[in-house]
Amino acid sequence: FNAQVSVDRTQDDSHMRGFQRLAVNRFDPAKTPASDSRYDIASGMPNANKTISAGESLTLNWGVSDSWSLKYIAAHRKSDTDTSIDFDGLPNKIADVRAEYHDNS
Repeated sequence: FNAQVSVDRTQDDSHMRGFQRLAVNRFDPAKTPASDSRYDIASGMPNANKTISAGESLTLNWGVSDSWSLKYIAAHRKSDTDTSIDFDGLPNKIADVRAEYHDNS
């Protein structure tokens, strides 16, 4: 007989992902020119994202005989994400999404 337990937790407080605007956004009333910097972003959204993910699992193995074994597996995982997604990279509210994701399995 043996038992295996596994537990993990991760917290990510990274900032918004930057990107380069390659052309003028046709929906931008200010007609802001393309950016020179590869990671220059002038978002109108909060520059804060947060993801917390955690999980645990249990595996029980029992060798009943040379020919038979029994295995029991149980697991749980949960994650919560609060994020800003600015598709236009401009301070104007053109294509900005505030998203929350909550997963349990």
